[in-house]
Amino acid sequence: MSGRSKDSVRRRRRVGMVWLVVSAVLVGVVATLGAMAGNTERVTMMWVGAEINKDGSARITEVIDYDLGVGIEARHGIYRDVPGLGYEDEAKPRVTMDGDLVPYEVTIPDNRDLWDKDVRSFRVGDPHDTVTGVHRYYVQYTLQNLAPGGKLAWDAIGTGWNVDIDNVQVHVVAPYDLADARCVHGTEGSQQRCALSKPGPGLLFVDPGKLDAGKGATLYATRTGGTLTDRAAVPVPPLGPATGNDVRVGTPVPGLLATAIVLLSALVTTLVMRLMGRDRVTAGGGDGREKRVDIQKLKRSLTPVSAPPTELTPAQGGILLAESVLPRHQVAWLMSTALDGHLDIDDNQHHPTLTRRTPADGGEVDPTVKEVFDRMFPGRDSVTLGAYDPWFRTGWVALQGHLDAWRRTSGLWDPAGVDRRFWAQMGGGIVAVLGVIAVVVGSVLSDNKVGPAWWVVLVSGAVAAGGGLAGAIRGWELEVRSARGTALWSQVESFRRYLSDPAPLPVDEVADAGRLDLYTAWAVALGVNDLWSQAMTDSTATATAARSARRAQHMSLFGPAVAVALVTSAAASAASPSSGNASSGGSGVGGGEGGGGGGSW
Repeated sequence: MSGRSKDSVRRRRRVGMVWLVVSAVLVGVVATLGAMAGNTERVTMMWVGAEINKDGSARITEVIDYDLGVGIEARHGIYRDVPGLGYEDEAKPRVTMDGDLVPYEVTIPDNRDLWDKDVRSFRVGDPHDTVTGVHRYYVQYTLQNLAPGGKLAWDAIGTGWNVDIDNVQVHVVAPYDLADARCVHGTEGSQQRCALSKPGPGLLFVDPGKLDAGKGATLYATRTGGTLTDRAAVPVPPLGPATGNDVRVGTPVPGLLATAIVLLSALVTTLVMRLMGRDRVTAGGGDGREKRVDIQKLKRSLTPVSAPPTELTPAQGGILLAESVLPRHQVAWLMSTALDGHLDIDDNQHHPTLTRRTPADGGEVDPTVKEVFDRMFPGRDSVTLGAYDPWFRTGWVALQGHLDAWRRTSGLWDPAGVDRRFWAQMGGGIVAVLGVIAVVVGSVLSDNKVGPAWWVVLVSGAVAAGGGLAGAIRGWELEVRSARGTALWSQVESFRRYLSDPAPLPVDEVADAGRLDLYTAWAVALGVNDLWSQAMTDSTATATAARSARRAQHMSLFGPAVAVALVTSAAASAASPSSGNASSGGSGVGGGEGGGGGGSW
């Protein structure tokens, strides 16, 4: 990390840490939303039994463990669309939820395609209350023609279910033995066989496992022999609480886990970058070897120095300290051109006027000065600052480009560090996005019975997201100075301390040496103009020294108020014009009985 002022570095690190924490929390929120999205409705277990009577009717018992999700959308309960549902009093459905009687209503289904199939629908649940999570629904109803003439054709699980059914078991008990039994499962019309067994006379058992939404299971069999004298007992349906809660990790868990891992990954990545981002200094011994140094330790060893480094202009020194081109550096550049005789700056403390001059010595004008001034003063010799000026803005932008170019080519920064910063920030952003995607996928999988795979995906994504975010937000730590850049930075920082010393400064000596204006330009560039101004005010010799300097040097004196006015008014003149006053107007912008399906409502 290159050497900025201590407060600036701490402030930037605090802001970066806030952004990392906020980003980690946002990733956690996204993970929680992913878990909620993944916490989709499904039937975690469905046990179905048919007790066939001699007349071909059957009493159907269904135990449905239905997971209604986490309540993103309010649900009142479940519904069942059942073809051939009887209406006699003894055939009316009997329904409980978690062992308690629950309201239900038998209606004609909303789906018009079912109207001609003698389908009835009953909605289970209280329309004035909502439910979430997994609940066990116990449903009994009668089908009048399940095995007419001893021929069984039963859609035990209909293709109309719009949710997945994770675990299916089907039992059939008949008063006679059954032959030619077979089971098919899949979408409507499928001939794919499913496992079927005969535990005893008159008994069938089918375990098709998991059925996806829109898929069902149908049983076929034919009566053989006479009525059994020793009829098998009806299998006992599942008792106790619903199954399925044990397979969910809980909606908040992925979010909390993701937040913690993102923060941990970001912290580790940040520490690594801080170690890699230490500045270079000459190791000593005259062999040219370099070593890395903690800039804060180096900074604590510095003492104020009363002269700036001669190798740098005020603008360059300010850029070296701040590591970016700021408006105050451009103002310091303008002040330097005034010191060199290319510009006059009047002492208006609100709207200073800049006047282009020809140096008294008639020497060749620096190409950068000529280009910038040709853009700022096209067909004119002066400009008053404080209001937007398109020509001044053009020159201002060109000046920023030249100062940026100097920063890149000055050799004061390690090129490898610049590259590392670029790749850390750009690559970090890409990795962070991919990591967040992985976190979302892992969160969705967390509530879909995929075993440990979900947390592998989520943890991997959170690690990537944390590291990527740290790279994108704190990648500036990797931009380090060269040994020469660190040496000059030390001189600039020492001089900055001199200018910001609250004790009165010997500005009379500075003015006598013709350096008062130069030091003021440096104070502006280094962001300590207020402290420098106060120090000058505290000196009883300031006014006399200033007048002497003006008479002797024949140049403008950058008083504290003028320097402040330059910074504010130059920024106003270079700002893009407001678009708020733009003109308005224009236009703005199955094959058997039973089955059916079900879901939630």
